[in-house]
Amino acid sequence: MQFLKQDHLLFPEILWHHPTKKHLKDINDVVLIAASKEERFKPLLVLESIENSSAHSLFVFPESLAETYQSLIPINIQKPVIATYSGSISKQSYDEILEIISKSSVVLLGPSLSNNEESLSLLKQVYIDCDKPLVIDGENAQSLGIIQNHRNYPTVLILTKNQFAKLIVVSGEDSKKYTSQYINDYAIDLAATFSSIWKMVLVIIDIPQIIIADYQDRVVQQIGSVIPEIIEGIAASFISFNKTKVFECVATACFIAVKASDQAQQIMQKNPSPANIISFIKPIIRKLEIS
Repeated sequence: MQFLKQDHLLFPEILWHHPTKKHLKDINDVVLIAASKEERFKPLLVLESIENSSAHSLFVFPESLAETYQSLIPINIQKPVIATYSGSISKQSYDEILEIISKSSVVLLGPSLSNNEESLSLLKQVYIDCDKPLVIDGENAQSLGIIQNHRNYPTVLILTKNQFAKLIVVSGEDSKKYTSQYINDYAIDLAATFSSIWKMVLVIIDIPQIIIADYQDRVVQQIGSVIPEIIEGIAASFISFNKTKVFECVATACFIAVKASDQAQQIMQKNPSPANIISFIKPIIRKLEIS
């Protein structure tokens, strides 16, 4: 196993391909599919992180939330689709969503997806049929059945420690063994093992370090704490410019997210808000590009 401790930027080449100008207007670098009636605002953190990483985004959400988002995000990145009676994405949106995906570079199944049976059935099929790199918020991992259905395209799963433990148990392991303390003690080996088994890049946070592992037996350890939605947005943005270096993009995203959090905390001298942290993403990227 190749193990690297990220106390400096390990993969500066990721920022070499970072765009200085926006792409063509008809291309959406990152498509974010997220939001439900129960949880409406977490996706906004992802969108802001994408924007501050210089990628275009398009936000796909149930049309029942159109009024909620009307004044919160620019109209040109909104894409409301058909909703169920309960206010989640309807399976009638399947063809439209695949058409949107065809014009994207990366797809992000973000936070706050509904547990509505119809929506889950739709999103499981989107997960299988998506032919682009896919970044997945850990709260969706179990309900989407991602470890039962392997994809032939790059997949990134961003998990908390508890979400990781639950997914390991779902895969058939003994729940008594995989306690919170056990994952703390063996996080690096576990991440490497299950990344290889599940054939995806894993990002495990809240342990209290960040572990990034891939199925080529590479592991990066990053000291620090982050908000998962911020990593998701930065990672998806970087992958859209570097599709052949997904692992390196994710590790770089984690490094920048931690730096943004640290700098916000240092300047605010208290627990910074997510918006404060996100505001430091762009300056940090610029500084790293110059250096």
